[in-house]
Amino acid sequence: MILTLMKNMWKANLKYIFVLHFLGVYFLYLCTYRYNYLSTHYLLYFPKCDFK
Repeated sequence: MILTLMKNMWKANLKYIFVLHFLGVYFLYLCTYRYNYLSTHYLLYFPKCDFK
């Protein structure tokens, strides 16, 4: 019973996991390619990124 409940929760959260993964990759892309035209804009909001 607990296993089926966990499976249902996992299926429900799968789309949220996918969205979070996509956002993580997108922000990693913004941090890595800082010469993107958005980089100066996102520098203000994401100071934790390592801009070398």
